[in-house]
Amino acid sequence: MTKRMSIVPFAFVLLWSTGFIGARFGLPYIEPFNYLFIRMLLTLGAFFILIQIFRAKWPSWDVAKHQLVTGSLIHAGYLGVLPQLRWICLLASLP
Repeated sequence: MTKRMSIVPFAFVLLWSTGFIGARFGLPYIEPFNYLFIRMLLTLGAFFILIQIFRAKWPSWDVAKHQLVTGSLIHAGYLGVLPQLRWICLLASLP
């Protein structure tokens, strides 16, 4: 693993945890799907910059189809439901 790649796990944890912090402070003032939309736009911008820096090649269409399905299910099922539950104050009552 190269030195540049060794920071990826730490960057992932940092970025993932800031999403929960942002949700905690942002959801009292914005609806959950608006928050999620803004978060995804910022993510799109960050990935565009990273693609330019690392000169990443695009995946083949067969690989991209699987990634689109997986990403859509994760965003709709997990990232779409949790902010909604936080917004209606049900997350604390779930086991």
